[in-house]
Amino acid sequence: MTGSFLIFHVTLIVRNTTTNELDKWDRIQEAVIRYKMNHGKSLAEAVIDEAKQECANGFPRALEYIPKFGKDGLPVNIYNRGVWQNVREVFAPIRYLRGRTAAAKKDSTSTTTSKTD
Repeated sequence: MTGSFLIFHVTLIVRNTTTNELDKWDRIQEAVIRYKMNHGKSLAEAVIDEAKQECANGFPRALEYIPKFGKDGLPVNIYNRGVWQNVREVFAPIRYLRGRTAAAKKDSTSTTTSKTD
């Protein structure tokens, strides 16, 4: 039981998702497959076609807001940075590391100014 719980959480870390996001990604994948079956074209093609039509109707920035799609036609998780970066972010978040380096720089400048006084 504990082993399967560990494997589940490692999977979440590797995919850089939460449990809620994992459930929603599964639903999105099912919806994309159903859309292709019902309409004969992928959701990515439909979204791009709609954005082009919006541009023609006077909304020139519509193409900027198109979500990213993978080769398989499914939306891409923009927060997934690859296995090793995802694991690194869990154990040493970038925000934390930036804060530590900023504090270290501040400490080093304060010690050098106090030495010169």
